[in-house]
Amino acid sequence: MSPLFLLFLLSGFSGLVFEVLWVRIAALALGATVYAVSTVVASFMIGLALGGWLASRQADGRQLGVRAYALIELGIACSALLATWCLRQLPHWPLSPAQMICLASLALLLPCTLMGATIPVLSRAVFDPAKPSRMVGWLYGANTLGAMLGAFSTDILLVPNLGVWNSSKLAACLNLTAGLVGLTLKPGTAPPKARSTVHSKGLNRLYLAYALNGATALALQTVWVRLLGVAVQAKIWVFSLILATFLGCLAIGSWVGSLISTRVVQPRRYVSGLFMAIGLSSLAGSLAVAYLEPYLFRPPLAQLLWMLVKPMGPEVGWGVILCLARSLVLFALPVFLMGLAFPLVCAAALEESDGISEPIGRLYTFNTLGAVVGSLVAGFALLPWLGVQRSLVILCFLNLVSAALIHWRGRLLVGAALLCALYAGLPADWLIRRFHLPTYARYYGVRPEEVVEFHEDLYGTVAVAVGTDHGSLLLVNGTMMMGSGMGGRRYSRLMAHLPLTLHPAPKKMLVICFGLGMTFGAASLHDELESLRCVELSPSVLKVGHYFKQFNENVLERIDQRVAVSLADGRNFQLRSQDRYDVITFEPPPPDQPGVVNLYSYDYYKLCRDHLTPNGMICQWLPIKQFSEPTARRMVKSFVEVFPYSTLWEGSVDDYLIIGSQQPIHVDAERLRQFGNRFQPQLREIGIGGVYDLLAAFKNGPQGLALYSSGVKVISDDDPALEYAPSVYPAVDEMRASNLSELTTTVSGLTPTDLAQIAERVGALQSLQDYTRRESPAGDATSTYLLEYVWARHSQRVFPNNPYVQDVLGCSQEKIISLRRRMDRRPETREDLAFELLLSGDAPACRKEIELLRREFPDRPLAYFLEGLLASEKQDAASARTAFQAGLERLRDPKVEQFVRTLMADKRFPQLGPSRPQPAP
Repeated sequence: MSPLFLLFLLSGFSGLVFEVLWVRIAALALGATVYAVSTVVASFMIGLALGGWLASRQADGRQLGVRAYALIELGIACSALLATWCLRQLPHWPLSPAQMICLASLALLLPCTLMGATIPVLSRAVFDPAKPSRMVGWLYGANTLGAMLGAFSTDILLVPNLGVWNSSKLAACLNLTAGLVGLTLKPGTAPPKARSTVHSKGLNRLYLAYALNGATALALQTVWVRLLGVAVQAKIWVFSLILATFLGCLAIGSWVGSLISTRVVQPRRYVSGLFMAIGLSSLAGSLAVAYLEPYLFRPPLAQLLWMLVKPMGPEVGWGVILCLARSLVLFALPVFLMGLAFPLVCAAALEESDGISEPIGRLYTFNTLGAVVGSLVAGFALLPWLGVQRSLVILCFLNLVSAALIHWRGRLLVGAALLCALYAGLPADWLIRRFHLPTYARYYGVRPEEVVEFHEDLYGTVAVAVGTDHGSLLLVNGTMMMGSGMGGRRYSRLMAHLPLTLHPAPKKMLVICFGLGMTFGAASLHDELESLRCVELSPSVLKVGHYFKQFNENVLERIDQRVAVSLADGRNFQLRSQDRYDVITFEPPPPDQPGVVNLYSYDYYKLCRDHLTPNGMICQWLPIKQFSEPTARRMVKSFVEVFPYSTLWEGSVDDYLIIGSQQPIHVDAERLRQFGNRFQPQLREIGIGGVYDLLAAFKNGPQGLALYSSGVKVISDDDPALEYAPSVYPAVDEMRASNLSELTTTVSGLTPTDLAQIAERVGALQSLQDYTRRESPAGDATSTYLLEYVWARHSQRVFPNNPYVQDVLGCSQEKIISLRRRMDRRPETREDLAFELLLSGDAPACRKEIELLRREFPDRPLAYFLEGLLASEKQDAASARTAFQAGLERLRDPKVEQFVRTLMADKRFPQLGPSRPQPAP
């Protein structure tokens, strides 16, 4: 293979690396809004089109070749790195949004124009009169393959290991290498100078048809990303994998097309048929993939896939397999046909013209301009107005139009149009529901009838599910953003109440992200606030807010001069604002979602600091239990590095809150008591019965957090490590223990009696944490249930009839109903049900389930231990001892038996008198 093909592969690799990095960097300055990012992407593609047009006008007449290509690559290396630097500086320059967009577009213009010039120049350099379209196809395929590798590598390998700026340096080095190597190559024999191109009407129709094909190609890609992002949940690698699959199929199609293009007679007829097939296969792929997923989980295919999944881990592995399988079924065929069409279109253009570079450059330019229009129209018009399914029908029809422009085939076109009409006759939300509902069921157990509303807007899909096992849910792009369950209500309301109580005199507050509106609604109850503003990106999230009005104080119906809502990106809103706030609180989507790391970085915290008053406080949701210990430390480090006076609080068993300030945080115990009395109904509803319950949620102060986060790096815009961290559930032992010594420095006026009461509640909350996170050292189900019983009863004794404790323990009526529903599919669920009924205090129902357990599973020991626990709670020591002994006799593992006997001797286990079983020596 010619070295030029390898160089062009490097060029395609670096070009896509730069594109992905530019979109990421621009989002920091312009906001993670569709308009801002799309403007940058459009500028990128317009530059490509401009470069193709300029080069096509010069390459034939001036005999441009390998040396010109090498100089272009050197220019790309320098100008692309300079453009990256300019984009990185945009947030630091006092510019308006319009000025930033103009400056970003100008910065991208030169490198993108040079990138667009490479194909016309190289097509002239490698021209072969015997097979002109074949060489162009090979060039296009090599460049596309490089682009595929670049798209896949940027977010998978480069940014996680090198950071953003170093990744851009690497891309520039690849361009530099391509340029320097190109200068050493022999120019070769130049083709004869071409005559001026004859522009026939047929050739102009070919350009127009290929422009329309480019528009539909990028629009279809936008639709496919929308669908697949839902199917596998939004992760940073999803878009890279989809784009890499897209470009890979395109490259394969181009190479196949290059092999057959020289043998085809009347290429127009074939191009027309390909354009028609692209549209129809797009519809067929959407129908096929809607039925794909159930077959992936059936043997023997499931066993084969598991062998591929296991090395990557179940979470990432199944996500990759699902994404790749869905991608191939959904768009492998139409994208392959798009790649196949390029050499044939080139063959048709070269057949009808005397030029070489000019017709190729014009095709490239028209196709790229069409792609710009297609991506903008799909994102801003088709998807928000018509939805995914109807957008597919429109795009298929446009492919038929492009086919007709090239070569009219009456009967075939009419038949294809009828198929489009039949597809359009399906219910408008049929396809999106086929994608959403299996995802909701797989990850969250949501049943189809529980999904009451769907919305599609510029930012994705928004759905509401009510009456689920987890309460009412808000689902955005296939991911559960928030639920109305007890844990969610507890930490969301504390995100407002805690900082507003710790602040000495809050007057102005900013809430980033609306979600279910529970934080915003709780803050609206504080009459001392003179101004309260919420910033939310998606209008659909606000549109469905009425479903959660019983949880958010119906705050959207109380918008006035004091309480306001703004539609904007949270970070961009602060970047454009000069206002300062006493309290800023925010609960972004899960941090491993694409782009959300921008609200967890050291750079963002500095931006928040600049918008706080001197005594201002910032409160953030910190799901450190979702990540490994090193990642959790880096999350804390990024925060305390900007806000050295920080405190950590337990919002719920799964969610922590971190509150920071530039000044020491002090509050009087009496102020907390007044706060508790003032909001007693709201606090009791989330399991906080008084000031002791509230202070038991205190975990650590400035010293403890500084110690916890020492020795690690911050998460920054240049090093967005949080986006790539695996989701795990560690014990996070260092964060479990509450530091009461630091509590006394934060809260003054606490007496020894107060501290004793708080310490007792701290121990009970830690037992609650143990209940939710750990299994018994023995590792079997029976010992785990018994140990969970000890932890649960300890929590219940300290927090009697506490709704939050009962919810965590699963004693709610909703949980019991859910267990009964699952009984038909999993008979062993009866053990869970009997245990939950025991904890909830429903003795008759528990006894009934125990009897059924003993009848169905006579050799299982758990039923006898549950019977013994039930008898001990009824003060029937003799029956309890008999049942426990029967359970011990059915334990088959000596290690498990010893552990159970030791546990039964624990003082927290039900006391049965002097004859109770003793631990083995």
